[in-house]
Amino acid sequence: MHIPDAILSPAVAATTGVIGVAGLMVCVRRVQEQLRDRTTVLMGTMAAFVFAAQMVNFPLFPLPISGHLLGGVLSAVILGPWAGAVVGTGTGFLTVLGWIALVHAAIGLGEAVITGLVIRFILSVRPDLIYETVPPDLPPVRRWGQILSAGLGVSLAVAIFLAPFASEYDDGLEWVGAKLGFIKEEKTVFSASIPEYKLPLPGLHHIKVATAVAGAVGTIVVFTVAFSLARMLTPASHTAELTRES
Repeated sequence: MHIPDAILSPAVAATTGVIGVAGLMVCVRRVQEQLRDRTTVLMGTMAAFVFAAQMVNFPLFPLPISGHLLGGVLSAVILGPWAGAVVGTGTGFLTVLGWIALVHAAIGLGEAVITGLVIRFILSVRPDLIYETVPPDLPPVRRWGQILSAGLGVSLAVAIFLAPFASEYDDGLEWVGAKLGFIKEEKTVFSASIPEYKLPLPGLHHIKVATAVAGAVGTIVVFTVAFSLARMLTPASHTAELTRES
């Protein structure tokens, strides 16, 4: 998940970080037991798509709030519970939790619609890509290179053509934080490489163009990291098989 700077105290950040690393290690071990060419390709394309899609904030009328896809359920449906593992947690004072739950319940409706539409489309054109719909004895799906290219192309299209027109309203956490006063201006320890999803290049002053460029760069970076990680975890025999097929 991503949140504004200085929201979590060092103690909370350290504790949740340790828990997150432990959970990730468990997921990695379980993923290694089932990694094949299918999961390797889809881990890269799903990571790229979720990154691009979460840049597109949608407004929650009539309140001046926006929300975006988190992609946890979508990733789990496509990749399975280990490769697509996402844990959403909420802790804090009851007042904050109450507002967060209320606002994100509305955002969840938007996520449900997006997730349902994407899964429905995949079921209509490539149902074999849905996790556990393929019998274990079915031969490997061929032409994974085409699926990889198509998935990355869709992700780039979302980042370039939709992200620049995302709602400019504060997202749910920012709106609740401003309302309750727990989000304040703090000195940033580390500067973001692409702040506010706008690539700070010389001469690139148009906000929408800067957002589109940042989205394209970020999507490619996320895809490369996720796909490379999946290839590193995949047994050598299956990596060779994937290379031949693509």
